[in-house]
Amino acid sequence: MTHDTNDWLVAFYPESTTWYGKLIPGEFKHVALFRYMAHTNTWIYLDYDFKGVHCFTFPGEEEWLAPLAKKLNPCAIVRMQVKNREFCFRGISTCVSFVKHALGFNRWWIITPDQLYWRLLEEGAEHIKS
Repeated sequence: MTHDTNDWLVAFYPESTTWYGKLIPGEFKHVALFRYMAHTNTWIYLDYDFKGVHCFTFPGEEEWLAPLAKKLNPCAIVRMQVKNREFCFRGISTCVSFVKHALGFNRWWIITPDQLYWRLLEEGAEHIKS
């Protein structure tokens, strides 16, 4: 598998580990992102919640599959190239606003993981995994 280091892989989860996840409409309740860092030969996984940013690293090009698989099941994954857009957080800081910020994706009206998922696909994101 080849990886463009300007791409983020975005994981959309059908379940949330928080009480308020049940209140989120749509199929997806949480979103996180990860990418391959070629200069260190590691994968970085970033997961945001109201407690802060949780960062995990996994070594190697292909070795990432085993330790990361637990974090990625079940989920849908899309690959999106980072946009060179000016962006600032708007409103409350959530997993969706965190991912939009990392992608340089300035769509203030997108507030749920479902809305982000469908909009990324409309913007040309590549569907990787269901």
